[in-house]
Amino acid sequence: MSTQQKESGKMGSGIRLATILSFPFFLIYTYDRLYKPFNIKNILNSINIRFLFFLGFGVAIFILLNAIYNYAIFETPLDISYYLIPDILEEPWYQKGIFDISYIPRHLKVIFWGLPKLIDEFPFLLPSWHG
Repeated sequence: MSTQQKESGKMGSGIRLATILSFPFFLIYTYDRLYKPFNIKNILNSINIRFLFFLGFGVAIFILLNAIYNYAIFETPLDISYYLIPDILEEPWYQKGIFDISYIPRHLKVIFWGLPKLIDEFPFLLPSWHG
């Protein structure tokens, strides 16, 4: 990886494809705008296609920005930055790869119970090193 790629990698923290996991929240939040009064005979008529299109268009913009960023830095539109870290797959916490569904319970435990520790001096909060 060149010096330019390393330096420009600092700017990429704002574009994360993993934020697509928040999409179900927006579907639930906009439920009243997404669905018209329910019609059991014709389910497709009860879905607001126009609203769904604009919601998907908003998501597509950020996916496209992520692909452009990855192409500019890594010369591929795919999100490969984690795989470029030397020896990352040899770490014990990545035994099943970088992204695996079996990691979710461990992450939920850290999110809800791995709170920072309060101390009496600056910076007053110490992060939990279990996450």
